[in-house]
Amino acid sequence: MKHEVAELEGALLDAAVVLALGGWGNEIAVATGCCSAVNFRPSLYWEHGGQIIERERLHCIPASPDGWASFADDWGTERVQYGPTPLIAAMRAFVCSKLGDEIELPD
Repeated sequence: MKHEVAELEGALLDAAVVLALGGWGNEIAVATGCCSAVNFRPSLYWEHGGQIIERERLHCIPASPDGWASFADDWGTERVQYGPTPLIAAMRAFVCSKLGDEIELPD
Protein backbone atom coordinates (compact mmCIF):
# COMPACT_ATOMS: atom_id res chain seq x y z
CA MET A 1 0.00 0.00 0.00
CA LYS A 2 1.27 3.51 -0.83
CA HIS A 3 1.89 5.92 2.04
CA GLU A 4 2.76 9.60 2.18
CA VAL A 5 6.01 9.92 4.14
CA ALA A 6 4.68 13.09 5.80
CA GLU A 7 1.93 11.02 7.44
CA LEU A 8 3.99 8.05 8.64
CA GLU A 9 4.36 7.43 12.35
CA GLY A 10 4.97 4.59 14.78
CA ALA A 11 5.70 1.15 13.40
CA LEU A 12 5.11 2.23 9.78
CA LEU A 13 7.66 5.04 10.08
CA ASP A 14 10.16 2.70 11.68
CA ALA A 15 9.62 0.16 8.89
CA ALA A 16 10.15 2.92 6.32
CA VAL A 17 13.44 3.84 8.02
CA VAL A 18 14.57 0.21 7.78
CA LEU A 19 13.65 0.25 4.09
CA ALA A 20 15.59 3.50 3.57
CA LEU A 21 18.59 1.93 5.30
CA GLY A 22 18.52 -0.90 2.78
CA GLY A 23 16.42 -3.45 4.63
CA TRP A 24 17.01 -5.31 7.85
CA GLY A 25 20.48 -6.77 7.98
CA ASN A 26 23.62 -7.17 9.97
CA GLU A 27 24.80 -3.62 9.21
CA ILE A 28 21.73 -2.10 10.87
CA ALA A 29 21.93 -4.47 13.83
CA VAL A 30 25.58 -3.59 14.43
CA ALA A 31 25.06 0.16 13.90
CA THR A 32 22.19 0.39 16.36
CA GLY A 33 23.11 -2.30 18.84
CA CYS A 34 19.75 -3.96 18.23
CA CYS A 35 19.23 -7.65 17.83
CA SER A 36 16.02 -7.66 15.84
CA ALA A 37 13.67 -5.44 13.86
CA VAL A 38 11.27 -5.56 16.80
CA ASN A 39 13.74 -3.58 18.91
CA PHE A 40 14.58 -1.00 16.22
CA ARG A 41 12.49 2.12 16.94
CA PRO A 42 14.34 5.10 15.43
CA SER A 43 11.29 7.36 15.61
CA LEU A 44 11.03 6.75 19.36
CA TYR A 45 14.51 6.06 20.77
CA TRP A 46 17.42 8.50 20.48
CA GLU A 47 19.83 5.56 20.71
CA HIS A 48 18.55 4.44 17.30
CA GLY A 49 17.37 7.58 15.52
CA GLY A 50 20.11 9.82 16.88
CA GLN A 51 22.75 7.78 15.07
CA ILE A 52 20.92 8.30 11.78
CA ILE A 53 20.53 12.03 12.45
CA GLU A 54 24.24 12.35 13.13
CA ARG A 55 25.44 10.17 10.24
CA GLU A 56 23.09 11.74 7.68
CA ARG A 57 23.61 15.26 9.06
CA LEU A 58 19.90 15.90 9.40
CA HIS A 59 18.84 19.27 10.73
CA CYS A 60 16.08 19.64 13.34
CA ILE A 61 14.53 22.96 14.31
CA PRO A 62 11.40 24.02 16.18
CA ALA A 63 8.68 24.73 13.60
CA SER A 64 5.83 25.76 15.88
CA PRO A 65 4.99 25.65 19.58
CA ASP A 66 4.09 21.98 19.24
CA GLY A 67 6.08 20.74 16.25
CA TRP A 68 9.47 20.27 14.63
CA ALA A 69 10.90 20.53 11.15
CA SER A 70 13.78 18.45 9.86
CA PHE A 71 15.59 18.41 6.57
CA ALA A 72 18.27 16.53 4.76
CA ASP A 73 20.30 18.58 2.32
CA ASP A 74 21.04 16.20 -0.56
CA TRP A 75 23.46 18.25 -2.64
CA GLY A 76 21.13 21.21 -2.92
CA THR A 77 17.80 19.36 -2.87
CA GLU A 78 16.19 19.99 0.49
CA ARG A 79 13.70 17.42 1.77
CA VAL A 80 11.76 19.09 4.59
CA GLN A 81 9.45 17.07 6.81
CA TYR A 82 7.53 17.93 9.97
CA GLY A 83 6.51 16.06 13.10
CA PRO A 84 5.46 16.40 16.71
CA THR A 85 8.94 15.37 17.93
CA PRO A 86 12.44 15.91 16.53
CA LEU A 87 12.86 12.15 15.99
CA ILE A 88 9.64 11.78 14.01
CA ALA A 89 10.44 14.82 11.86
CA ALA A 90 14.02 13.63 11.29
CA MET A 91 13.04 10.06 10.41
CA ARG A 92 10.45 11.37 7.94
CA ALA A 93 13.12 13.62 6.40
CA PHE A 94 15.55 10.70 6.19
CA VAL A 95 13.02 8.40 4.50
CA CYS A 96 11.95 11.17 2.12
CA SER A 97 15.56 11.93 1.16
CA LYS A 98 16.24 8.27 0.33
CA LEU A 99 12.91 7.05 -1.07
CA GLY A 100 10.84 10.10 -2.03
CA ASP A 101 7.60 11.66 -0.81
CA GLU A 102 5.51 8.51 -1.24
CA ILE A 103 6.56 4.92 -0.54
CA GLU A 104 5.15 1.43 -0.81
CA LEU A 105 4.84 -0.46 2.48
CA PRO A 106 2.96 -3.65 3.31
CA ASP A 107 -0.08 -3.34 5.54
